[in-house]
Amino acid sequence: MAGLFESIFDALYLVLVISIGIKLLLLEDKSAKTFGVMGVVLGLGDSFHLVPRIMAHMTQNGMEQFASILSWGKMITSITMTIFYLLYYKHYKKENHKENKMLDCTIYFLTILRIILTVLPQNKWGTSDPNLTWNIIRNIPFTIMGIILIAISYKEKGQFRKYSILIALSFIFYVPVVLFADKYAIVGMLMMPKTVAYFMLVYVAYKHYKTQFKTADILETALITLIFGLSAGVFFREFTKIFAFKGKTMLSVIHTHTLILGFVFGIILYLLLSRIKNVDYKKIKMPMKLWNAGLVLTIVMMWIKGIYQVIGKNTELFNQNMFSGISGLGHIALGVGIVWMMLYIVKESKLQIL
Repeated sequence: MAGLFESIFDALYLVLVISIGIKLLLLEDKSAKTFGVMGVVLGLGDSFHLVPRIMAHMTQNGMEQFASILSWGKMITSITMTIFYLLYYKHYKKENHKENKMLDCTIYFLTILRIILTVLPQNKWGTSDPNLTWNIIRNIPFTIMGIILIAISYKEKGQFRKYSILIALSFIFYVPVVLFADKYAIVGMLMMPKTVAYFMLVYVAYKHYKTQFKTADILETALITLIFGLSAGVFFREFTKIFAFKGKTMLSVIHTHTLILGFVFGIILYLLLSRIKNVDYKKIKMPMKLWNAGLVLTIVMMWIKGIYQVIGKNTELFNQNMFSGISGLGHIALGVGIVWMMLYIVKESKLQIL
């Protein structure tokens, strides 16, 4: 059961952090776009490790079965996380107008060193027996880099002090995993709060740059669901092809659900709200959140169930009733959000006609 909840957590994280990254990229502020790239890099990089973990949880002895792809995914994630912090440093310099050649050289040196140490064959990537000594060695420059970013960010006021705290938390949770997870498996659970810290770093930046909701923002949601819907179609085709799966799976209908309930409904909602003068955004804030939350949870549960149907081999790995219950919460939130928004639109349209 723990594997199911971790899979849900991982899938929600990937969808949300990539979505917020795209939203930041769509803002006009160039600094926001930098953080947008950071969010997308973070999500796509982590997907190379987290998607195999979800696969491993959806089949018996999955950790052993997918040991190689999990290992290579960890290598890619290690590199993208380093790039993530390099981009953060560039953002810090630009926002605070800081010029320090010595610090520049130090950060770039640590970045290059970390990547070189990560790709060396001594790490034994692709095996089920990683080199734990090299796991510590390759994380030394990464940790030093993090300490520097924490220190320089904390000296600044406002947003950067918040960023420094979140970066510090991410390392507080990450370091014990590097040092002790091989001996004490339960320590590996600290990766979840570490992931939350990373997500909050991107989310806090989004809240900083996005201060006001507009009707046009609904088009952003529609665009994001379009991207995810098309990606889901590609994933279904390639995933089933890799495992030579010919049966029925929820993966085959994720793209249609996402496109209709997200993209098409988003366009319709935008057009309807555009006809209303002086939209009260406070009244549609909650139904909008229910629509988005319900859609994300529904699609995530369909994706996990689809993966299970392809590679689970009908093994009872988790309580199906509990799975259905969680999925039902997504459907309920989605339905309530859509109906609530339509009731608001109908009411406002009648009032304006009168």
